[in-house]
Amino acid sequence: MNSHYILITSISFLSLTCTMLGKGLSSDVPDLSTQALESLVAHYDGKTGVETDGGSVVSWTPVDGNGDSLDEMIVHSTQRGDGGQELITYDGSGKLIFDDTSVGADGRYLEGILSNSESEDFTVFWVGHYKAEAPFATSGTYVYNIGPNNTSHQRDDGKGGFVVEQYNGTTYAGDDITAYDGVTTVWSTVITADNHAFYANGENLNVGGTPSGNIQADASMIIGAYSSSGYDFVGEVEQLIIFGSALSDTDRKLVERYLGSIGVGLYSDIPGLSTQALESLVAHYDGKMGVESDGGSVVSWTPVDGYGDSLDEMIVRSTQIGNGAPELIKYGRPGKLIFDDTNVSADGRYLEGTLSNAESKELTVFWLGHYKADAPFATSGTYVYNIGINNTSHQRDDGKGGFVVEQYNGTTYAGDDITAYDGVTTVWSTVLTADSHAFYANGENLNVAGTPSNNVQANASMIIGAYSSSGYDFVGEVEQLIIFGSALSDTDRKLVENYLLSFTPLADKPEISIEKGLDAVKINFSKNSHLLSSNDLIEWSIVPGANSGVSIPTGKDRVFYQAASEFREIPTGIVLRTKIESNTWREAQYHLDTGELFFIGEQTHGFDHYTTSGNDLWWCYMNTSNRGSGLIEFLMERNKNAESTKAKALENGWLAYTQSYYSFLEFKPLAAQSTFVNHTAPDTIGETDTTEAYTTDYDVIDNSEIFYVIYRNSNNSNIYAGVGGPSLNQVVDSLPPGDGSSNRDNGVRADIAFKAIIPLSDSDKLKLFNKFPPQKAIYDDNSEAYYYVHPDGL
Repeated sequence: MNSHYILITSISFLSLTCTMLGKGLSSDVPDLSTQALESLVAHYDGKTGVETDGGSVVSWTPVDGNGDSLDEMIVHSTQRGDGGQELITYDGSGKLIFDDTSVGADGRYLEGILSNSESEDFTVFWVGHYKAEAPFATSGTYVYNIGPNNTSHQRDDGKGGFVVEQYNGTTYAGDDITAYDGVTTVWSTVITADNHAFYANGENLNVGGTPSGNIQADASMIIGAYSSSGYDFVGEVEQLIIFGSALSDTDRKLVERYLGSIGVGLYSDIPGLSTQALESLVAHYDGKMGVESDGGSVVSWTPVDGYGDSLDEMIVRSTQIGNGAPELIKYGRPGKLIFDDTNVSADGRYLEGTLSNAESKELTVFWLGHYKADAPFATSGTYVYNIGINNTSHQRDDGKGGFVVEQYNGTTYAGDDITAYDGVTTVWSTVLTADSHAFYANGENLNVAGTPSNNVQANASMIIGAYSSSGYDFVGEVEQLIIFGSALSDTDRKLVENYLLSFTPLADKPEISIEKGLDAVKINFSKNSHLLSSNDLIEWSIVPGANSGVSIPTGKDRVFYQAASEFREIPTGIVLRTKIESNTWREAQYHLDTGELFFIGEQTHGFDHYTTSGNDLWWCYMNTSNRGSGLIEFLMERNKNAESTKAKALENGWLAYTQSYYSFLEFKPLAAQSTFVNHTAPDTIGETDTTEAYTTDYDVIDNSEIFYVIYRNSNNSNIYAGVGGPSLNQVVDSLPPGDGSSNRDNGVRADIAFKAIIPLSDSDKLKLFNKFPPQKAIYDDNSEAYYYVHPDGL
């Protein structure tokens, strides 16, 4: 790639000591018990206390529960053989990277002494991962070894991959952890006198044996090796927290949530969700937690409540049909339940349990996952879930040349073809009322027909992966399933959908290529994608107006480029425009970054006085022939000031516009905007010789006090511009005469050059961005109305 467009800078640091960013566990995990906090020994936080030399780690100082340094427990980089300092490096943002990929005698580790009391109880957390392609050292590799050999976290060969192990004189091995290789993970270990439990992201790793646990006082602390004997860890560590007690399950989960293994439930994961929705939450089956497996086969799945706490009474257990083997439902870490009964005969598996719900005619169900594309077709379809039984279900059946989505609650109701979603992780939503149902895929209505009669019985049966013992088994994947005992509003439904969409993978990046010319470089990229630019590879801005290709002059400052077609984070620089028409054209331009909406049209447009039904305002049509792309309507529907603006409009002359289908948007005149009022009536009523702007019978008035709006009638989709009557009268003292007719035609004229601020949520920004193509900005605060010659007769 031409050097004008890619710049990679290398920076060397002689030494760096990170300053502390947090305030310690006492404030970061406020619900942690006093017993746990008082037993905290040390918190090694990669965001603080790391001293480096040229990028290599020299030492790491832990902090206490208040975030104060514990200098007596510092661990120093220690050499073994000829192991260079660069075997332990720091990325500058919180990660210590251990990279001794040689299994020989040379290496590096961090070593120090803890200030702990002797105890048979201990709890250790660390955040990071074992490197996937690291060479295997005989007897495994150690992340830490406390004692030595009072407790350790070790990875060793076994079960066709790698297993987690503890070594405290005897080796105790647990589950295969290969799936976590290279993936940042929260690892937890809880030790008592005769027990130990190891977890990865809250899932028990089933370490066997009955140990005899005892941690000596002032124990040695080794990070990144077994000892001077080697068995070096290869991977990354971000945090390591040591407690001198065996934390309760509640405290353990609190720390795990803080460290990022799981959320703290929908209450905090979706902060905008309404109280009504949250109070109706029945169960959240989250594939990242609560899944018990045996040899990779799912045994059971326990849901959580809105705080992330287990709901043991609603556990669903693997249930056999005929000779259906346990491996027909597998657990694919981290977070996927894989249903793989591709045989359409009587043998199969499903998950079964009972919900703890009140009887209701309303229900909302979300699930994240997909139907497998090449699954064989079972007569009467396949069921992801069936609640009731047959109160409601989510079913895939043959039809319309592919597969359709269906609900079955005694009667089958079919919707749109969903073949395009096969094999693609998708957010599926269902909202039921007493006599309606709506099914969605990634927020798109699937148009399920019919008028059902819905009622979900109390303590309804919960079946996942089949219709019932009769079969019709689902083939595909499920990551999450969330059940509410109410019909969620569109606002709440979209909030949950957007939350679940954050777990869907991005599509492959579109192609991009470069052609170098003498005076410019041509960047070509895939259709239906956008070109983005960045100076730092962190903040990306869209290149507006670029459509499959753009030429960049060779003298331009160095910059990075990429093509993108799907977005979770919104690039800067997005500007959207639309054009609307009645007897002339007006344009709206919206800046996604700032929320600025510019509305530009012709100079000195005439307004008529409107007094019907007690109104007192000056008005004109803004669109009749062409209503544009829907940009203005989208923004008006999401204007947070809509209600207060409507109230202000009613006070300023729109006396009869109280109906819900009228909405208002207030504009402020731009600096170049002028408002004119007529002060001389024509000699003959209806003549127009005194209604031309810029003539002596018009005065330019101070528009800073005038109330300008556009308002919309959603029944006919018309948009109007208006000037408030009383506020205008206060400026000019009396009603201007215009042409002398009852509507005072053209008594007020105004340049159409206005601005409003409409901030949007991130989810609405994404919707708007995906709905309208970005354009180049052509309007700003200095913009003016334009001169427009009306056609004959207008």
